Amino acid sequence: MKTKSGVGIRHFVLVVGMILFGWAGTSAQGVMHDTTRVHFPQSVFVVDTLYLIEGESLPAFVERSKGLFNNSAFTLKNIHVVGAASPEGALQFNQTLARRRALSVADYLKEHLSIADSLMQVTSIGVDWEGLEEMVMNLENMPDRDEVMRVLQHPDYGHNERLWRLKQIDRRIPYEWMYKHLFPSLRYSRVIVSYEMRLLSEVPPLFFDESLPVESVFPDTLPLPESVSVADPVASRPFYWALKTNALYDVAMVPNVGVEIYIGKGWSVNANWMYAWWSKRSKNNFWRIYGGDVEVRRWLGEQASRKPLQGHHVGVYGQGVTYDFELGGRGYLGDKWSFGGGLSYGYSLPVGKRLNMDFTLGLGYLTSEYKEYLPIEGHYVWQVTKRLHWWGPTKAEVSLVWLLGRENVNRQKGGIR
Repeated sequence: MKTKSGVGIRHFVLVVGMILFGWAGTSAQGVMHDTTRVHFPQSVFVVDTLYLIEGESLPAFVERSKGLFNNSAFTLKNIHVVGAASPEGALQFNQTLARRRALSVADYLKEHLSIADSLMQVTSIGVDWEGLEEMVMNLENMPDRDEVMRVLQHPDYGHNERLWRLKQIDRRIPYEWMYKHLFPSLRYSRVIVSYEMRLLSEVPPLFFDESLPVESVFPDTLPLPESVSVADPVASRPFYWALKTNALYDVAMVPNVGVEIYIGKGWSVNANWMYAWWSKRSKNNFWRIYGGDVEVRRWLGEQASRKPLQGHHVGVYGQGVTYDFELGGRGYLGDKWSFGGGLSYGYSLPVGKRLNMDFTLGLGYLTSEYKEYLPIEGHYVWQVTKRLHWWGPTKAEVSLVWLLGRENVNRQKGGIR
């Protein structure tokens, strides 16, 4: 088989393969489809070309499409981009998320390919329940498979009813199994590019040997999915944040409050503040402290991947504090700011629908200039000024965490069942 100079063997094999396996219809001009699928992390609609690649990356698909666009054997008919989402979460949010995934992929294609707007079609199937049903149907070792199939195939169950009933099966075991193994494959946008192909007799010999035997009766093996265009409803993305109080400080009569905000991709920012000013001058007692810390946390492990602000976390923090402690004897006054910082490790345990217990320990360095004094006849008499250099534990928390924000609820032990 021969090709003219300037056309690579690889391009030639690609075109011949697409004719052999993509030809559709028996008319003078056949229609074929080329397709790829782009996956997304949970609740994300921005294209990440390196995330969960199955078979072919989006950039590689774009490069192949460029070759076909420049091939006189093919005429582009349209590009159909379909968005989908996995079942967890609110229906309206998932519909918006699925459409935005499709729009994001469409924008990527427009940026890298010369495509007229009239040739681009963007639709959404919202939650891909049919895709989940097909995957479950093809599995034999899935927990409670038959009961799951009865729920998925029930004609009267809507989104919320179906999701709720799946969670009731065998203490959520099959639902959690699907969440881990199947749901990631449902967070996608599919691209279907449709071409018209000229008959071999009409194709210049630059691309094909006219003696190549090709039958024009192959069925269309990649039909466009049945989908419904979904309007972009007004819905916000999940927002995860929390208020907290450290019970260790509370026991020590130091009121405190903390705020933690999840900023995405497993990262959060945590800030705490404490303030106490107790004194009982008749006994020369003094108990004063105020200050706080700011920490950046990275959440790790399976629990954290399923829901933000739970599971294991590590962090780096900085802190500042002033103090005055005197309980009837020698007193210690740090009236200038003391500064410290270090590394932390902790675990946040769900105990209710919107409640967690967070256990954290930080190790690092603290430096402080302080004055020792004695209370004598109603006066505080300075004795000596010292400098503290401390290496060791500088942070300890047993915190009650109140989860706030859209979708920020526990769906495991202690939370929603």
